[in-house]
Amino acid sequence: MSARRTAATRSFQHVLIPRIVEMSEADNWERAKHEWAYTDYDHVKEYDGRACLCEYHPITHLHTITNRLNSLEAIIGSCCIKQFMGLADSELRSIAYVRGNPNKALNVSAIELAYSQGWINNWERNFCLDTQRKRNLSSRQQEKRKQINELVLAGLAPVMLTEGELNAEKEMVRAGK
Repeated sequence: MSARRTAATRSFQHVLIPRIVEMSEADNWERAKHEWAYTDYDHVKEYDGRACLCEYHPITHLHTITNRLNSLEAIIGSCCIKQFMGLADSELRSIAYVRGNPNKALNVSAIELAYSQGWINNWERNFCLDTQRKRNLSSRQQEKRKQINELVLAGLAPVMLTEGELNAEKEMVRAGK
């Protein structure tokens, strides 16, 4: 394991986890982590002074997570978001890419993740693998790709929310449902 990755893991465990718990309604990590959803991603070309919640800097890939219960937001870097969500780097990039444009293809790693998690079936997996590198799909193929991408994003729903979904959850919490 590289020194940077070891330091990132240590920062995740000793700095980020306590801060997430502190910003949560729950009082322990196992409960607190379920209050948070991945809500935004931004890539800045030049370092602008922001640091990850674990104190690592510089970060140029800014991942925003939002607490579903109290609306607090935190910006965390790529190393921490991967550990937080349990995703590999290539899976995270592909899913963020497709989230921004559901007509795009998932990469092989994200396709295999979706299949292994049961979010897509064998036929859908094969369709994704067969059309992954194709740019000119028929309208039916494009619609099927979009449909499958929505299944993958729905599989990640416990950790990834759109702004509208986040607002709807906040309203439900406020209403006591």
